[in-house]
Amino acid sequence: MSATQSRRKRWNLLLLSFFSLLLFLLTGFGTYATFNASAYNVSPQSVASGRLELRLNERGAGFTDSIHDMAPGDQINRFVQLTNNGGLNGKGIELMIESRGDAVLISNHQNGPRALHVEIAECSQPWVVASATCEGTVSELLTTLELNQLSNWTALNVEQMAAGTRRHLKIRLLLPDQDETTVNGESPATSVQGATARLKYIFRTTQQLGNANASANGSLSDARKWSLNMGQATFDNDEINLSYPYENRIYLKDSPTTSDATVSGTFDFQAGWGYGIFLRAGNLDRAVTGLTFQVDPNHNSGAFIIKEHFWGNQCGTPIAVAAFNGLNVYGKHDLWVQIQGNTLMAKFDGDVVMRVNDLDAAIASSGCNWPSPDGTIVGLRTWSAETSLKVTKLRIQ
Repeated sequence: MSATQSRRKRWNLLLLSFFSLLLFLLTGFGTYATFNASAYNVSPQSVASGRLELRLNERGAGFTDSIHDMAPGDQINRFVQLTNNGGLNGKGIELMIESRGDAVLISNHQNGPRALHVEIAECSQPWVVASATCEGTVSELLTTLELNQLSNWTALNVEQMAAGTRRHLKIRLLLPDQDETTVNGESPATSVQGATARLKYIFRTTQQLGNANASANGSLSDARKWSLNMGQATFDNDEINLSYPYENRIYLKDSPTTSDATVSGTFDFQAGWGYGIFLRAGNLDRAVTGLTFQVDPNHNSGAFIIKEHFWGNQCGTPIAVAAFNGLNVYGKHDLWVQIQGNTLMAKFDGDVVMRVNDLDAAIASSGCNWPSPDGTIVGLRTWSAETSLKVTKLRIQ
């Protein structure tokens, strides 16, 4: 290799090294010059699952009271209270009875009904145990079935077991009329005499699916979910505070999409003339039309009432009234109100306090001659100079 060729080779290597370094600088520094950014919530989001919890309590003569010496034609009553202590709504109630003992008391004989039978009724108030009577409204939850037919889950005539609901049940055991002849001290082979059975009653409910609780869309104490129509309201720590003078009204922006609604919550009412729940409301930007279910200590010495509103006017005559009858509504209480079709029912601390079976007829009876409202908006109101009301655990569906 000549000297000229050697110098040319060194220059080629130098040039190759130079361009390699230049390429590294252009690409390498370009990569490391990229900007990045991130963001995160300073306060961690709190997530908690709900609870679905049934409790069975005896009321007077319950399941722990044994039954002795039943004879054909006897009917024996037992009284229990079934409560949904959880925060989630149930779809209904099912019953299964585990029966152990002599088959003749559990399954009907081929020669006719001989086994024990069960029927269940509900009272809107606690049963009068001594007389087995109901001073409220009676609903039949289960028609007469023999024990063997209840060995699998059987639906009771209950559409919903909402959170906080208490159901006052009367379970009646019946031993059908039947003839037997004992000869020389020997009973027939299929005799019910001296037979025994041990019964275990199991109730269950299933979580209501879909938008069962409005809290699934976030806490209802979030001010952004409400429209303040009149007065003042504050929202904090799962609490809605309407403790401000004179008329205060708020309406839920994301109300149910139909005119049917169920509202439940804990209402801490310490002072004032009362509070109410708007149902089937509309025309909020002009003048409200709808119904209010109201807890009103000043109406006829205290009553639960329903009033109609039409284009900003309130009918002076309630469409329904149910007296408190000595009930103390001040303090912290659970309230549940459901409007469905042409009916309305309300429960106070789990007990039915009002049931309207024909809203259209009730509205017509007020004398205001206003049409039945059909809005879909739900709201809350207070209306006195000195008011103290705080609402927690509110659910709307």
